[in-house]
Amino acid sequence: IEDQLSALRQCCAAEAGRAALAEALAGQREEEVNSLRQEIGELRKSSLRAHDQARRATQLVREAGEVLNEQLSDSKEQLMLAFGREQSLSEQLKQAQEKIVNLEKELMRKQAPVPLAKGLRVASPGGA
Repeated sequence: IEDQLSALRQCCAAEAGRAALAEALAGQREEEVNSLRQEIGELRKSSLRAHDQARRATQLVREAGEVLNEQLSDSKEQLMLAFGREQSLSEQLKQAQEKIVNLEKELMRKQAPVPLAKGLRVASPGGA
């Protein structure tokens, strides 16, 4: 019986050692799981921050696009106004040039010597 009891004690001791090792391993695994849960939580927070930043960046890009579209529209409008003004000024210049030509022609006609009737003399500037 003594031998059986000794074998049983050895078996129990080995079993207790395996149980202790299993508990230690379980404790390690629990620590790893807790560490991974904490890391997952931090990654979630980081992901949420990144998502918020991306949403804000998207909003800023949309707003910038709207501003650019408004500026483009304003620029087009100003360009059309300037083009219209240029055409108006070009027309005014053309009319002014035509008026100058007509006035020069009229001046030339007025400066042309007038034929005098026979026997008439042109008075000299000295009054003679």
